[in-house]
Amino acid sequence: MSRPFILSLFTFLIVFSLYWFLSKSQSKRDLKTRLKFSEKKSLKNNTKTENMDKEKEPSFIDDLIKKIKNKNKQTVDDFRIRFEQCGWDPHSAAFLVPIYKICSVIVFIILFFFLNEFSGAFSAQALFYKYLIFFLFIGIGFRFFDYFTDFRIASRRNIILKDIPMAIDLLVVCARAGLPFDRSLDRISQEIIHTNPDLARELTITSAELSILPDRKIAYQNLARRVDSDLIKNLTTSLAQAEGQGVPIGKTLMYLSQESSKQKLMTIEAKAAKLPSKLTVPVVLLSLPAILIIILGPTIAAILDSDMFK
Repeated sequence: MSRPFILSLFTFLIVFSLYWFLSKSQSKRDLKTRLKFSEKKSLKNNTKTENMDKEKEPSFIDDLIKKIKNKNKQTVDDFRIRFEQCGWDPHSAAFLVPIYKICSVIVFIILFFFLNEFSGAFSAQALFYKYLIFFLFIGIGFRFFDYFTDFRIASRRNIILKDIPMAIDLLVVCARAGLPFDRSLDRISQEIIHTNPDLARELTITSAELSILPDRKIAYQNLARRVDSDLIKNLTTSLAQAEGQGVPIGKTLMYLSQESSKQKLMTIEAKAAKLPSKLTVPVVLLSLPAILIIILGPTIAAILDSDMFK
């Protein structure tokens, strides 16, 4: 080999080695730069996402307004359900309940000032007790309408449940006569409207809902919600299952009539079983003094007539 060839080959190898080394280092440098850029970009995107999430997160005021709206909606729904259970128009509940509560509070405030003005024993009390009684009257006035609706719901439920077994028996008769169920409810409501108008009203509403609503199960659920009783819930659930499974309603009503009769008999037996324990206290208080006087009276009279007391 000639010397120029060896020098050129050596120079080529040196240049190729430098090129390979520089290319490798540049590729590594490019990879590090890309990694840093991707990290910066991902960090920037994450920061932007967090900022967007922070912007999307509702503030305390928005959350409070949302909670108040949900609470008001739930309160209005509760008022409507209570009005339905009382037998009143549920559409006016949201308007009438605040008015009734304000009026009851005003009435109790007037009663407080009336007692303070015309009752000497009340007006002579200390100022602290007057303030205490004043706030007590306000609290009673604010809750008075709730207590009244609870009493109304309980009394109306008892009135309705009193004639439910009779209504089921009449439904059995109508089913045997071939009347549809909704017309049977109308017929029974016409018959009992003078003896039990609350039950007649519920049967009329249920009959109308069965004719109008596309799903008859909703009508049964509405009846169970308005009356809110285990007996009515069992009745409506059995009727809904019978219609859903294609079972004749007459057989279902016959079974429910037997069950209601058994339930009524068990209720009477339970009341009869509690009767001796309830009669114990009045018998002891009223009979025992008379028995003691009859037994110990002559002995006490003989002791008083003896020489001991002369």
